[in-house]
Amino acid sequence: EVCKRIGAVASRHAFGKAVDIAIVNGAAVSPDNQAAKNLGRLLSSQIPNGSELLGPSGIPGVRTNAAHQDHLHLGLPN
Repeated sequence: EVCKRIGAVASRHAFGKAVDIAIVNGAAVSPDNQAAKNLGRLLSSQIPNGSELLGPSGIPGVRTNAAHQDHLHLGLPN
């Protein structure tokens, strides 16, 4: 499923404003993947206000929820 609805709001993927990153440096995104942690830190320091950065628990700089435990989600402002 490419574009999901979250409550009454359509995903930013539907508008070409979001990407999901599941693999970093050849390994699945997880709190054990140091490269994914580094990418989360980098993205959180560089993204514009109003952006979404979601991912697994334990990756600094990202918000987390059940739907984002296996990838980083970067959504840019509309």
